[in-house]
Amino acid sequence: MSTVPSEAGTYCLMLQASRRVGVCVGSLGTFVFVPGLYLYVGSARGPGGLRARIRRHLRRYKPKRWHIDYLTGSSSFRLVGVFIGMSEEGTEGALAKELVRAGMRPYIAGFGSTDDPGVPSHLLAVATSLETCRRTIRRSFSRLFPFRSFFLALDQ
Repeated sequence: MSTVPSEAGTYCLMLQASRRVGVCVGSLGTFVFVPGLYLYVGSARGPGGLRARIRRHLRRYKPKRWHIDYLTGSSSFRLVGVFIGMSEEGTEGALAKELVRAGMRPYIAGFGSTDDPGVPSHLLAVATSLETCRRTIRRSFSRLFPFRSFFLALDQ
């Protein structure tokens, strides 16, 4: 985690669902997740920046503050990696839209995007292999954050 900067930026979590599971996502309701890969696009602009936000997502037990907390707090999901891009601007909406154009599918309307009405969801389902997904995200990050992004593989 020491390689993750404490500056502001945008990130993309790669989550693997191990089994079919129903998860209550706060006021959005209960949704069924099938085994597979999911992406969550978020931003970190507060104290501690990206480092603090990623550390929070790595903790299994935490207060449920954001929609993503319901997935990262579930034992049915494993965080397998995170792409990180440093930027002062709010670019998570642009990244989510680009990933949808690249073939990722919005999974739950309004998930993580209640304050971003131009984006249907910040949670995306992946229909490709893990490696193909990584290449797609890497290309998107290279376009949006030239020379200011990297991938962090996680073994949890």
